Amino acid sequence: LLETQNGEYLVTGTNESGGPRELYLLKVGADGGQLWSRTIGPGWKWGYSSIELPNGDLVTCGQRTTNGYTQVLLVYTNNLGSVIWEREFGDATLSEQGYSLKLDTDGGFTITGESFDVIAQQTSILLLKVNMDGEQSYLKRFGSTTSRGMNLIKDANDDNLITGNYQDQIFLTRTDSDGTFK
Repeated sequence: LLETQNGEYLVTGTNESGGPRELYLLKVGADGGQLWSRTIGPGWKWGYSSIELPNGDLVTCGQRTTNGYTQVLLVYTNNLGSVIWEREFGDATLSEQGYSLKLDTDGGFTITGESFDVIAQQTSILLLKVNMDGEQSYLKRFGSTTSRGMNLIKDANDDNLITGNYQDQIFLTRTDSDGTFK
């Protein structure tokens, strides 16, 4: 759930009615009345987190499944939910999801999530930086056999503070804006 600059609310999720799942955005007014809703497909897309840009546009992260593997999904829409661009990131031999998304001071985006190696049966923390045009700056994986990044905030220095699960324990870690541990 995201409160927008003008006091409206954006709900990010997944439409599971009928066929393949689709990323779902719902915008409601301050009074709770629906303003618009959008499904972004076709097929097998999940939405987990959205941010609003200073101009009112929206960026959503999640996952898209193809051939049994998932990739990090990043969708840039205008303030009415119409898609401007859509990108996928990750290794095609891994299943990767983006759970939390934040705006960087340079106008790009940082995403945290998880990367699952199906063969090794190991999950690691994923940290992804993308510029405003949807081009990947870096994608890093770290952690142990059961690790995932669930939440991300940016501090005043544009550092990444990541929380999640590390070897079945809650963790908090910090990297700089380039993904280097501090």
